[in-house]
Amino acid sequence: MLSLAGQLTTAGVLAVLLGLAHLVLPSVLGWPAGLAGVTPMSKVVIGLHTGFVGLTCVLLGVLLLPVDALLSGGPLARTVLAVQTCFWGIRWVCELCVVRRILGAMSTPWRLAHLLGLVGWAWMAAVAGAALVWVCH
Repeated sequence: MLSLAGQLTTAGVLAVLLGLAHLVLPSVLGWPAGLAGVTPMSKVVIGLHTGFVGLTCVLLGVLLLPVDALLSGGPLARTVLAVQTCFWGIRWVCELCVVRRILGAMSTPWRLAHLLGLVGWAWMAAVAGAALVWVCH
């Protein structure tokens, strides 16, 4: 089993990769064909939000990489870990409550991705939360 430091590093790398995956997300989701009936303004908003979610994942991942500084504590380390715990925990809740509503209409690969998301978001939140508890005690 990975140490807490190893799990923080892994979580950081995975968050960066997840953010970079947003570069191909439009083609994976079948855009722009899937957005054919959407207004041009809505297409811009969807595209910008997709890009900024990807950027947020990259930045959150980078913030997890100075593991020694995070585990040494301090106000900034606690803030970074608290934000990470909240962000990934809220993402888990969204996966559980929002995505689950359309699960029946999803293909098997997307259902598997949903399950992977449930496990992944919970793990990301748990790793950051465990590190937060570690530095606060």
